[in-house]
Amino acid sequence: MGAEHPDTAISLNNLAINHYYQGDLVTAERLMSRALQIRETR
Repeated sequence: MGAEHPDTAISLNNLAINHYYQGDLVTAERLMSRALQIRETR
């Protein structure tokens, strides 16, 4: 699918949510930002 595929953004967002619930806010923010970037370019 590739790094810019919309499904990749969904996976990154799911990972971000898991990190958020584990208290790792720095990683969660980084992953969510990347997911948003993919969605905005698509």
